Amino acid sequence: MDVKEIHSRIIYNPGINAFYYVDYSKLYKYDLTSSNVIELSDCNIKANSSFDSFYVSEDEQRIIYLKQEKSSFNIVLKILSDGTEELLADNSCQFTMSEDGMHLVYQKSGSENFTIYVLNLNNNTVESKIKCNTSS
Repeated sequence: MDVKEIHSRIIYNPGINAFYYVDYSKLYKYDLTSSNVIELSDCNIKANSSFDSFYVSEDEQRIIYLKQEKSSFNIVLKILSDGTEELLADNSCQFTMSEDGMHLVYQKSGSENFTIYVLNLNNNTVESKIKCNTSS
């Protein structure tokens, strides 16, 4: 099976020999063993820019992504089994996950755009804030 288009970065999961990508606002999994493409969720992921951050949990039950809300972006946790969403951080511009999937490292937009936050997902507390003088 061919992939129509990819409008995001690609995240490879070696444990299941598959990769995840966004085609417009939908999140897909491409199984390299079977060549099957599976739609995981229809999300409002801002792709085709530096804002295409997303994360898929190892069990594929949770995704974390930047959701476009009018003129800003929020980091949202979505439970795929029931579609519920939880706001993790508002007015954000990018994020990455720790390898164990328990810490979210993100940057805020606007007046706090040089501050980096580390959110512990076990208890939803910000563990640290790192002030940077420049965006580089």
